[in-house]
Amino acid sequence: MQTESNHSKRSSAIWFMLVFTLLLLASTAFISFYNATQYAESSAKTDLSLKTLVQLEKLMSDLKDAETGQRGYLLTGKPSYLKPYDEAQESIIKDLRELSSLAGNDVEMRSQIQSLGSLVYSKLDELRQTTELQSHGNSAAARKIVNTDSGKKLMDDIRVNLNVMTTHMNAVLNEQNATVTKTSSQTAFSTAALAVSIAASVVIMVCLLMHQSAQRKAAEEAIRSSEEKFRTLISSVLDYAIIMLDTNGNVVTWNDGAERLKGYTQEEIIGKHFSCFYQPSDIDKNLPTKLLKEAIEQGSCENFGWRVRKDGSQFYANVVIRPTKDSAGTLKGFSKVTRDITERHVSEERLLQTKQELEVLNRELSLARDQAQAASKFKSEFVANMSHEIRTPMNGIVGMCNVLLRTKLDESQSQYARAIQSAADALLTVINDILDFSKIEAGRIELEIHEFDIASMVEGVCEILAVQAKTKRLSLLSYVDVAIPRLLRGDAERLRQVLLNLASNAIKFSESGEIVVKAEIDSMQENMINIVFSVTDYGIGLTQEEQQKLFQPFVQADGSISRKFGGTGLGLSISKSLVELMGGTIGVRSKKGEGSTFWFKVPLEARGVKGWAGTHEALKNVRVLIIDDEPNAREILQKYVQSWGMQCSTAFSASDAVEKLHTASVDDTPYKVAIVDLVMPEKNGIEMAKEILNDQILNRTDLILLTAFDTPGLGAQAIDMGFKAFITKPVRQSQLLDCLTDVVCKDTIFNKEISTSPNEIQLEQPRSELILVVEDHPINQRVAQLYLEELGFTVDIANNGKEALNALSLRKYSLVFMDCQMPEMDGLLATKIIRKRELSTGAHVTIVAMTAHAMKEDRDKCISVGMDDYLSKPVDPKTLREMIDKWLPLQKSEASKQTDFDTPEVILDLSKPVNIENIKAKFGAGGKELIKMFVDDAPLQIVSFRKSLQEKDFQEIADTAHKLRGVCAVLGIAHMEATCHAIEDAARKNDEQSLQSYLDDLEKQFTVAKGFLSEHYET
Repeated sequence: MQTESNHSKRSSAIWFMLVFTLLLLASTAFISFYNATQYAESSAKTDLSLKTLVQLEKLMSDLKDAETGQRGYLLTGKPSYLKPYDEAQESIIKDLRELSSLAGNDVEMRSQIQSLGSLVYSKLDELRQTTELQSHGNSAAARKIVNTDSGKKLMDDIRVNLNVMTTHMNAVLNEQNATVTKTSSQTAFSTAALAVSIAASVVIMVCLLMHQSAQRKAAEEAIRSSEEKFRTLISSVLDYAIIMLDTNGNVVTWNDGAERLKGYTQEEIIGKHFSCFYQPSDIDKNLPTKLLKEAIEQGSCENFGWRVRKDGSQFYANVVIRPTKDSAGTLKGFSKVTRDITERHVSEERLLQTKQELEVLNRELSLARDQAQAASKFKSEFVANMSHEIRTPMNGIVGMCNVLLRTKLDESQSQYARAIQSAADALLTVINDILDFSKIEAGRIELEIHEFDIASMVEGVCEILAVQAKTKRLSLLSYVDVAIPRLLRGDAERLRQVLLNLASNAIKFSESGEIVVKAEIDSMQENMINIVFSVTDYGIGLTQEEQQKLFQPFVQADGSISRKFGGTGLGLSISKSLVELMGGTIGVRSKKGEGSTFWFKVPLEARGVKGWAGTHEALKNVRVLIIDDEPNAREILQKYVQSWGMQCSTAFSASDAVEKLHTASVDDTPYKVAIVDLVMPEKNGIEMAKEILNDQILNRTDLILLTAFDTPGLGAQAIDMGFKAFITKPVRQSQLLDCLTDVVCKDTIFNKEISTSPNEIQLEQPRSELILVVEDHPINQRVAQLYLEELGFTVDIANNGKEALNALSLRKYSLVFMDCQMPEMDGLLATKIIRKRELSTGAHVTIVAMTAHAMKEDRDKCISVGMDDYLSKPVDPKTLREMIDKWLPLQKSEASKQTDFDTPEVILDLSKPVNIENIKAKFGAGGKELIKMFVDDAPLQIVSFRKSLQEKDFQEIADTAHKLRGVCAVLGIAHMEATCHAIEDAARKNDEQSLQSYLDDLEKQFTVAKGFLSEHYET
């Protein structure tokens, strides 16, 4: 009973143990199943987290690629940078979609991805906007958007979101690793429990062990599967080298991307320290260790730099290192992701180099601009000085011509003097135009439109060049279409300049024959006429190739021409610019060896005055024979005389002329007048005239001698031989008309009286107007006063702008002549104050500037402050009279009482200290008073110079020199004038040493001038 009881007890114990073992096995099985399930889920989540981390890294890299492409395009404008930009943009969109897919049902993750996507799309919009602006040429607007902080802020926000998501994913990954570890521990515990159960019961233990073994195998398989998936995932990423390091920095894992990028196989690299990827210089700096330390301290570390492959080649890498920790926060190692960005780095380096080159270029351009501005300023100053220096002697030439024309002259002498005067006037204009060449280039030249007589202009050009033509024994002819209205509106000076250039070129390049200058109507529309001016010569001519080189600055058709004929090649370029400025065109027709015709066509406005054509009663139906061997000369004269109603025939030689004269006499239709050219083949004009005058039948025809080569005495000789008149080529229409009229009316033109007393200055009738002269220098005051008093005006003097304001407040003046440069208050400021006062009174006094500055810029400055007109010093009486007539015109009844007043300037004679003739011609008896004022004042000015030089008051020296220079110019003391000019220039440069030398010269020159005046000057 006891044994059974024991067996029962044992059996009960066994059963109890069996039940207990079964229960334990059941519990262990349940726990193992649960742990395996948890492990599988954790592995899946781990895979998902790793994919998400890789995708986030790829998104950030693609964004950088897109931004790099955009900036490369903006900086260089090269479309090649758009390709990586477009590829990165498409990849970014795919990255966002993949991230959304990976988020699955994770609400927090999806929210973060949506926020990130919003920022990324905003960044893409910004990149798209700037590239579109650049492609449309608006690079400035594109750079403005880039330079704002919005783009940088977007990238910063994106990085923050990425870091937040990365941190979140790392935390999730750590939790999942902890779960796997915990599950593994629980599985081990279950195994131990199962072992205890087996010890209690072999059968049950075997069963339990078999069951447990199956569970363990499943769990291990799951782990191996998870690890395999992880390795497969890592290995499939070929663009990135993804490796795992232990805590010491030794390589633990190695993916295919790492092998592809760095050249090492897994067998070669596993276990080696990752510093083998760095350059020796980086290793010396302990860079690898520093990066690991920074990753631990900051949570991650991003680094850029050159890395080394197994074969020794280098690539530029973007490296991101992050520490890996277990759930307890214990460091387990590091993850290291490396990407090759060599192409991007090279592009950025090129962009940087391009930017630096652009900065250097900008600096060079700025320097070139500054140099150009300085050169322009220097050129302007040079033009101003040259204008002043050239105008002075040319004014003297014009003045001497005026003196000469007021003496008793025969017709030849008068013609010579008028030619000199016309040439001097034209030369002044040409000189000014050449000095203004820089303005023509800059498009700053202005036209002066006014009425002019086209015949006088064209014929005046030919008269100027007649002497040159005569020297080369060329026949110079002019023709102005008789249908052209006499008065046209345009810029006569510019037209004359162009025509003068073309005609002088024709003479220069011709050795024989004739030069024909024409002005003809091309077309008419209402009151606008297109006039074609042409100059034809029979000189060297031009080939087609040579014609293409014309009208360019400093270029001649043939380089050898300049050696033979001289010249700069600038004239045709200036002519082209002027013609185009007047709305016209210019060109040439030529054949090598046969001559050329240069022409230009411009539109001009007709002013309603008919041309020379029309019947003249004295010449109506009068028969005239033109005898000349030159067809052009015969044609021109025939057109002129026929337009006046005369009956005209022509003859090409002496024998032809005599035959036609005999035939006309036999037919009882004799020629009243015959115009005979001097130089003809077979028999010249003089010989033919003798034959006609000795013939009782033919001598009833009055003869007029025509020649292109007039010499002194030829006119008188012609009259003595029996000619009724004598005219020269080029023939003026008015001259020919007067000559024919006088001959037909039996009034020989050589018998006309010339007005007397050319140098006698007659005082005009008193005028009621009061004139104020504002001038600080006593001599200049006296000169102006003498001129104006001789014109009949009452004159008041003010020494500066302040005195002028006081005078105008006390008396009413009809005209004010205002100097610009004066002490206390200059003329410009005084004029501004006067005009401001007039705003409240409604009055307006005419103010004319009177200054030594002669450039157009000076005139514009005077006009801009309110002056009405402008005169440059030295002022000649004729110009002053014209200014008076312009602003204070006489009534007809009063004007009839006035006589001509034209006191000339005289050419400066530098061989004498003082030009005595100049003073006498200008001032008559008043010259003695001016000389006395000068002799008394000049020493005071020299003392003032010395004092100012001691005090280094260079501005005072320049002002004093400017005034004394003007006085010397008026009186014709040329040497002192030149020295004053030098003193003024030196003072403006603060050149103390030169000033001392110039002042010594000035004092000596004054001593000589004073002695000369006391010895030679008599009023």
